[in-house]
Amino acid sequence: MPRNITGGSAHRSQRNSESSKEKKNRGLVDSLLDDYSNNENPEGVFVGRVLKRMGNARMDVLYFDPPGMKQKIIPLRGGLTGKGKKDVWVDTDSIVMIHGTGLANASHEIVAVFSDAQVRYLKKVRPDMDGRLFMKSDMLS
Repeated sequence: MPRNITGGSAHRSQRNSESSKEKKNRGLVDSLLDDYSNNENPEGVFVGRVLKRMGNARMDVLYFDPPGMKQKIIPLRGGLTGKGKKDVWVDTDSIVMIHGTGLANASHEIVAVFSDAQVRYLKKVRPDMDGRLFMKSDMLS
């Protein structure tokens, strides 16, 4: 058997630590929620829900465009990149933050994923959001 180089008391004491990717994700969502609670509407940032995974890190995302509250379903890149990409997981029925890039071939991208507590706070801060955004996919069909 190979020697245990990651075990011991120092390894166990860090088992519940938060990675840098999780901290960045939480900070982005919290700053958006702070803007919403201060009645500010950030330009080019939307809240959406992942409908379907299409493979190759592409996902169908439902979001509502505020000027006419038009429902849009767009295919966009859904995989978060970087060292801690396995810490923040994007799956179907996840509530995500979308940012408009302004590019022709990739008009939007997923920036962060909401946790359950952040979704509850979003419902409290923005009760005017469409209810279809928070429904599960098995309820829609």
